[in-house]
Amino acid sequence: MNVIRFTSTFKPDGKDYAKVTMWNRYIQNKTLLVTLFIPTVGALYFLYTNPGPFWWIFLLIMLYPLYSVIGFSYKIKKHLKFRSPSDIAKTEYTFMNNGILADRMEMQKLDMTHWEDVNTLWELRDYLLLYNKDRLVLVFCKKDMAPGQLEQIRSFILEHLSGKQGGRYKKSRLF
Repeated sequence: MNVIRFTSTFKPDGKDYAKVTMWNRYIQNKTLLVTLFIPTVGALYFLYTNPGPFWWIFLLIMLYPLYSVIGFSYKIKKHLKFRSPSDIAKTEYTFMNNGILADRMEMQKLDMTHWEDVNTLWELRDYLLLYNKDRLVLVFCKKDMAPGQLEQIRSFILEHLSGKQGGRYKKSRLF
């Protein structure tokens, strides 16, 4: 039986959590990313054609994407204050032929993610993200993996995703 193990936190913490959450919300969700700039484009159009006496309102509307990102950053910061200890518990991940076992040793909690529950692997610069359609299932931090283990884990996951219909591997160029 082919088994791979490594230990990491269950979910990223601090700035790493903010980075993964921002990526998941704004980059992975293309619809939200496009709709975020619709008010900006509309405000630019009205400023260009006929700003009128209320031109400053259109300037405020143009800042909507910035407002959205800052507001979401505040929510992440607030969430991190009241986060469950089980989210940052040390976890031993075991990659098996039937799925991925997450053993949170301090919490005495086992979670099993079957390969049927995963259909996409996103590889970021520092993370491997497993998705079920658009829902983030698991996050693996590359810096917690032993040298050479990243290639083993990537190929193991791809081996189990390749047989599935809709199984995909994507690599991010931005993050």
